[in-house]
Amino acid sequence: MAKLPKKEKTYPSFRQLLGDAVRKKQTRPFDTELKELLKSPGVLARLWNNWAEYHRVDFGPGREDPDPIGVRADVEFLGEEFRDKQVTFRTDLVSDIGKGRILHVEQQTKHNELVMLRRMATYGSLISSFYKYRRNLLQIYYYTGDPIARWNAVAEPQATVNNANWASANRFVFIDAGAQDPWAMLGSKHVEYAMLGLLSRDVPRLGEFVEDLLSLMAKKYEQGSLESVDKLVTCAMVASLRGRENIVMEKSSAMDKARLQRDPTRYYSRFRPLIGEMVDAHIDAEVSRQVSAQVSEHKGNVENMMERIVQLEGVAGIHFPMQFMDWSVRHLSGEQLRALELRINDHKDIYALFDACSIPREAREVRAKTATYG
Repeated sequence: MAKLPKKEKTYPSFRQLLGDAVRKKQTRPFDTELKELLKSPGVLARLWNNWAEYHRVDFGPGREDPDPIGVRADVEFLGEEFRDKQVTFRTDLVSDIGKGRILHVEQQTKHNELVMLRRMATYGSLISSFYKYRRNLLQIYYYTGDPIARWNAVAEPQATVNNANWASANRFVFIDAGAQDPWAMLGSKHVEYAMLGLLSRDVPRLGEFVEDLLSLMAKKYEQGSLESVDKLVTCAMVASLRGRENIVMEKSSAMDKARLQRDPTRYYSRFRPLIGEMVDAHIDAEVSRQVSAQVSEHKGNVENMMERIVQLEGVAGIHFPMQFMDWSVRHLSGEQLRALELRINDHKDIYALFDACSIPREAREVRAKTATYG
């Protein structure tokens, strides 16, 4: 019996891989490409160099405290356990920029005020201690998410964020990629920096912008060359964050498209991991859903309850009074927490919200004498 000819292995096209990932929306297939784009010479310098125009956002009571011990005879003890997990922290980008300086860049698509304050401070401490506190550490939080990010419930497209409470201090530059001026970035004539303009939430004359961007790219990279196609793929992947990958591919040159078709193995290998990430994200989402369902039925779990309160602050862009945070550890019921989650968008006044959720006056006016966490 004659052997059947071996079936030639076929690979999905780049458009198929990208389209599937974007359509399923389980993960955004651009993280790796965006990080590589940020590594391009001159990109981070251009992002940083507008620091003088940034607003200043302050958190915490600040570094100065004229009477840190105080004059009170009685001392309130708050407990000794502050839970954490043993984890390995992996930053996005850390680079030596010379003159005894280290630059750390953290790119995020989801913004939660408290989470990011804690994350940037944690990374700042870990990086500084790794270099024995002998380098100046500069930090950028580059936000690429869809919703407008808010600090202290106010939208700040760019800001110098100062987070300090005397014992510790952390400062970083915040940049909302969605608020960038794409045409100004294109005017820099820097290809990779101009590509970041595709992350803007509003790109006036989008078709014209993409044409001019690809024209700028053609002046630097020969069309149909490996470099040109690599840049085109990066451009399309980054554009996928705002659903603009199709217009990038439609307006790209015939030579670049032909090169993509001639190199299926190369590009399949490059983007195959994104499909794996997509599956992982789906599993994570399902696990989170099940955990949330269990937590909603469990009224006595302090750790989960506090996590939900923190998430609620981040999503709604509000801040609960510290008195309420202390009170909720001991007294907040699952029913009251669910009421907060359901009604938080109906009340701009936080005290009206508390009244609607049957949260007593003591939760906002009387600081607890003792607090036990655990």
